[in-house]
Amino acid sequence: MGLKQNLHNLKEKYKGTKMAPAFNAIHTFLYLPNEVTHGGTHIKAADDLKRTMNTVIMALIPILIFGMFNAGYQHYAAIDNSLRLDPLANFFTWDNLWIGYHKSITIGCSFLCSRSFSRIYFCCHKRS
Repeated sequence: MGLKQNLHNLKEKYKGTKMAPAFNAIHTFLYLPNEVTHGGTHIKAADDLKRTMNTVIMALIPILIFGMFNAGYQHYAAIDNSLRLDPLANFFTWDNLWIGYHKSITIGCSFLCSRSFSRIYFCCHKRS
């Protein structure tokens, strides 16, 4: 019995329980669904869309990590201009990653909070 058959058996065994979405996610991530489109629209099934979005998210992770290193490097380079003399030695450091992570999370959270606040404010307070 292969991995695909084991996952299928686990999906059937835990159908309707809390573990069912986990087995379904692993199964659809590793294997194509049985129903695929042969013409017309490119993405039709929900499983195909989930697989596509998983690929997009996995492709964005290295870009996010590189952006965190870059934000930290630019932060320290603005303070001390001598870092620009040897950028390769000073780019991939834990300090750069930590500062970049902190800046990315802070900016992302403040953006989301401001967007949600404006939605709540403008939905609850009608203009006269």
